[in-house]
Amino acid sequence: MRRHVIISLAIAALAAPAYSQSTDDVSELKAQVNALLNRIENLEKENTAKASAPPSQDAVTKGDIPGSFKLPGSKTSVSLSGYVKGQMSYSSRGPLGNPGGSDELLIPSTIPLSNTPNTALKKDYWKASAKESRLTLRTYTPSDWGPITTLLEADFYGTAGTETATNSNNFRLRHAWGTLGNFGAGQFWSNIANMTAVPETIDFTPQIGIFGALRQPGFRWTQPTSYGFWSAAIENPESRIVSTAGAVTGPDDDKSPLFNAKVHFKLGGGEYEAVGVLARVNTAEAAFGAAPAPQRTLSKTGYGVGFSGFIPTTGDYNRIMFGVSATRSMGRPQAGLFGDVVLVTSGTGAATTGELRGVDTRGGFIAYRHRWTPSLRSTFAYSKLSADYPGGLGATAGDVLDKMFWTSHANLIWTPVPQVDFGIEYMHASRQVDSGLSGTLNRLYMSAKYKF
Repeated sequence: MRRHVIISLAIAALAAPAYSQSTDDVSELKAQVNALLNRIENLEKENTAKASAPPSQDAVTKGDIPGSFKLPGSKTSVSLSGYVKGQMSYSSRGPLGNPGGSDELLIPSTIPLSNTPNTALKKDYWKASAKESRLTLRTYTPSDWGPITTLLEADFYGTAGTETATNSNNFRLRHAWGTLGNFGAGQFWSNIANMTAVPETIDFTPQIGIFGALRQPGFRWTQPTSYGFWSAAIENPESRIVSTAGAVTGPDDDKSPLFNAKVHFKLGGGEYEAVGVLARVNTAEAAFGAAPAPQRTLSKTGYGVGFSGFIPTTGDYNRIMFGVSATRSMGRPQAGLFGDVVLVTSGTGAATTGELRGVDTRGGFIAYRHRWTPSLRSTFAYSKLSADYPGGLGATAGDVLDKMFWTSHANLIWTPVPQVDFGIEYMHASRQVDSGLSGTLNRLYMSAKYKF
């Protein structure tokens, strides 16, 4: 542009009437114009060379994953994201105190039963929290063996501080996961869970009928296919053993990891998963007070299967999500709400012997997601879990052991701008123990979520 302006001015000057210019003046002007043109040409060459030169090793450039930048002097792309969420809830009833945060999220086993004395209850109460706020750090690095990715994520559902003054809550690990090509290791959602069929709720707790909604340390191989992918994993085991009195313990005596595998496939616009899981439950006879010599280890094989997915209905957002599952001697993948086996004992003293009897569980959920307008959406969900216990339980166990849970959620979420959600949600939950006693909980959630 500057070159064109100078040439135009020069032409105008040279074309001026002869009476205003001498021959020497014209020659001098021509020399000045040529010098300027040469200088402009050299500057343009320098700019072209700079534009085509590779960026400096110290420069920060755009990364290879959304919202990321590359670390100076490396091929690693880094992104930082997360959100701040403020939540308030009104609950119809609950146990006195704060057992594990059940005032902010649904913990079905803390729903008071119908025989709970009023002195042990609080009713019609409000609670506010910002614990769900989280930070997520991701990296991506290309390599000859495939992409290297890492994920670190944490929120504030760690140990709670006092509500009197500070409302402080400790930072806690959610995910610490790395992959090299198809191989992954660390802590992430269990391979059992189908993360493409998770209903959106304001209540932080996943639907209780989602099979394997656990964060698990482990190793995993994921293999893409023409129809989707398959994956296999070995994950952290944690047996849960029920005593004849109904107490559930984790003896930390597992002899093998938890094995699982699944197939994820696409069909007719929907996506589906079939999964199987296998593990051994172990405990020593000393765990129930016997002292024979030598000590025996009691073992039982646990297994489970699940099927889940989503079916599109209308548009690119509306869909039906569902899941069904069943296990034997493996209750932990069912939201961790049931034991794996019952330890039944006979005899007394050193002659005491034990037997492990399996607990059967079944679970499922169905949900519908609908977009009313570009900025307004809803989710409606129903979920249920149940357990069948073997014989040999004591007389009081029935009032302790949870037999059935079901929940329903309905919400309305407004997104006035892409990174902000305002929502309201109604939840109804029910709990029943093996003796038939039951209890219910109604809760209204309100939330504001600010993403970055």
